[in-house]
Amino acid sequence: IFIYAASCGLELDEWSKGQKEGLEIFWAGFLKESALLCGIKALEAHLEENYHPGKTSHQNPGSLEDFPLTEQKVLFELLGDTFSAVGVTLLPSLMMSPSQSVSGIIFPTAVDFESCMLCPRENCPGRRASYDENLYKQKYSQLA
Repeated sequence: IFIYAASCGLELDEWSKGQKEGLEIFWAGFLKESALLCGIKALEAHLEENYHPGKTSHQNPGSLEDFPLTEQKVLFELLGDTFSAVGVTLLPSLMMSPSQSVSGIIFPTAVDFESCMLCPRENCPGRRASYDENLYKQKYSQLA
């Protein structure tokens, strides 16, 4: 299991705060999101090159009922000084700074599964798989 925290970067985040016009704010947000996704892709490439995990899946605290946002604390405790390492800070609200940051686990798996398959949010820029309503019902219908 690989535990990680990643962000768009402190410099880009700081620059984005200086944008004052609507379109500039929009593009700054888009650039931050793109930088974060590039960072995740670089992490995946690093893991493949150095550890050869094969097929993997991601899980992020707060993305599913089974992995609540409160688990952010555990991940950050395991990671240690994330600010010095990658410029990410866990806030008391359990959100992260910079705002375009993510934490989670990547793990080898024999099945095709992404937490996105259980999330109905259609326009998610980080979506790794389509929503599967039947899988959602199968997993969570007995919990209701």
